Amino acid sequence: MAPALVQPVAVDDALRQLVVATWAATGRATDGSGGMWAARVEGVLWVMADMGVPGLTDMQVFREAAPGVLESSGAVVMQGMCPGIPLALREAWGFAPHCTPGDPGVPLPGSVPVDDLPEPVQGTGMWIWYVDRSERSLDAIVARARSNGIRTVHIKSGDGTDYWSQFDRAVGPLKAAGLRVCAWQYVRGRRPVAEAAVAARAVRAGADCFMVDAEGEFERLRGRYVRATRYMRALRARVGTAYPVGLTTFPYVDLHGRFPYSAFLTGPDAAQFTMPQVYWRAHRVSPEAAVDRTMRWNRVYGKPIALLGGTYKRETPAQIRRFRCASQAAGVAGESWWAWQNTRRAQWPALGSPLTCGLRVARQGGSRYPYLGLRSRGDVVRHLQALLRGQGLQVPVTGVFGARTRDALAAYRSARGLPPVAGTDDVTWADLLARSGSGATPAAG
Repeated sequence: MAPALVQPVAVDDALRQLVVATWAATGRATDGSGGMWAARVEGVLWVMADMGVPGLTDMQVFREAAPGVLESSGAVVMQGMCPGIPLALREAWGFAPHCTPGDPGVPLPGSVPVDDLPEPVQGTGMWIWYVDRSERSLDAIVARARSNGIRTVHIKSGDGTDYWSQFDRAVGPLKAAGLRVCAWQYVRGRRPVAEAAVAARAVRAGADCFMVDAEGEFERLRGRYVRATRYMRALRARVGTAYPVGLTTFPYVDLHGRFPYSAFLTGPDAAQFTMPQVYWRAHRVSPEAAVDRTMRWNRVYGKPIALLGGTYKRETPAQIRRFRCASQAAGVAGESWWAWQNTRRAQWPALGSPLTCGLRVARQGGSRYPYLGLRSRGDVVRHLQALLRGQGLQVPVTGVFGARTRDALAAYRSARGLPPVAGTDDVTWADLLARSGSGATPAAG
């Protein structure tokens, strides 16, 4: 998050009263006399406030949901006088001297700051399936990209254990022309170590980032969690843990409960970010509804989110701009498009042109995280159970929300002083994620 995007805001009585009222709406009360700091980040108001009773510090973060409306975004982990917030806010509020030099801080709970996405996937990108079916030459790809605001091209470099040499021919000239070039592989999971070797070959060829495209095969595989984990471990062994790797797959986590999202997105070898395939016309919904549902269900994995929209179903320029506005309102710093060879002449200018977004997308849906309760099931339940286990609670990781998960969640809320509610809510998700990060390790299955 660049310091220039952060503007400190003076704390006055009106803001203090608004924070106290927001806190009271979560079922907790304080007189609001503790320390309070405020700033605008890319135009959105954020407040950090000590909401504890006298003698007990309880730093919390609040986010502006609409003008004059705040929402609780979770607790701040304090290391002495160093708060777990982005470096730019530490500097704006005077906390940086109390932190270890070089410590970048953490994302604001529930947000997707610009600098958390790897640089190659910030801004606008376009996906290429077949290079020779996209343009007549690499020079034509460069010209089209430059004229339409495309800064990154994602080129297919593999399918299962087969390497696609088109990537080798394209990566050098396109990078020399100033484009970011990322590789992507359709991963099938039957020979995960061999597939990881194919992925690493594209990285050695010069890819700026690598995208793991894993889809329906992983829903049908036995031992899918083990296979996904094995692939990621083998890939990281070849490219290192710092190299930018992302996952692209189904956007609606709730519709794909058998897909091992958590195996790709948690643990020491995990992808650093996710890029859900938000093809709203394929789902027969509005761009705004598709973005809202996608963001709500993918935030629980604690990874920065970029969005992949579609041009292949004759999406209109107006729909494309609405998708981009919804993405912007959700705090997303990168969008890309599937696919180059399907994009029509009228669609290209809408992909990267300046936006004028209306107020109707200024706020997304009412909740930032999904509701889970008794009889919920799927990977997101497994992930919740793994997060609770990471906090020392004895709950089996089964993917089924039963009585033991209910009791563990209630115990976590009680220990954290959160209000008792049935199932999950935004406050509990944000608090749990703030303490767990994305390092929880999913159980094999």
